[in-house]
Amino acid sequence: MKPPVPSVSVRGGTLVARFPKACRVLSWAPLGAGFGTARCWINHQVQLSEASRPPDRTLRKVARDLGLEGGVVGQMTGADIRRFQKAALTRKGWTVLAAGTAGFANAVRVGERARHESQEIGTINLLVWVSQPLALSTLLEVLQVAVEARTLAVLKRKIRCGVSGDWATGTGTDGIVIASPIGRAHKVYAGKHTVLGELVGKAVLSVIQKNRR
Repeated sequence: MKPPVPSVSVRGGTLVARFPKACRVLSWAPLGAGFGTARCWINHQVQLSEASRPPDRTLRKVARDLGLEGGVVGQMTGADIRRFQKAALTRKGWTVLAAGTAGFANAVRVGERARHESQEIGTINLLVWVSQPLALSTLLEVLQVAVEARTLAVLKRKIRCGVSGDWATGTGTDGIVIASPIGRAHKVYAGKHTVLGELVGKAVLSVIQKNRR
């Protein structure tokens, strides 16, 4: 029997994922960054009236207005959240769900000259949820695989970046959240030779490749 997966839906101007159980989360998200706990993930489509406010303050208000409790990890995007994609894969006791949005107006290539003055809006925001409790070391490896999959998906789309004209490897503001249920943590490898790593990679690739530019 497949385990329950997070419910993912659009509520007003926000993409919301509710976890079946409280999760350990790892991210650099504007709300709930670092290693913490959460019951929900949100990806809020920022409005012009919100652009000048601190992101964490805006996201806290969004969570309150939506009645979300028990801890929230939050991201913001300029992309149309109605075009979100998700993918859930199961094999050999593992279930992985990836969900998110992808905008590419802010596309850049890693290592190129920084453009701090860039006003382009566009980012890739992703949630990657794993069905079993994971140790911190495993969560870090899941994050590494997810980042690599994001990079491959962007390269396959052949998007040119504005500074060098080379193929972009992502955007300047990408964010990824990794989540797994709280419990007796499995300290296992999650690299590309493992089933877990395979599922993480396939799910992230699917979400980004299905998002329309």
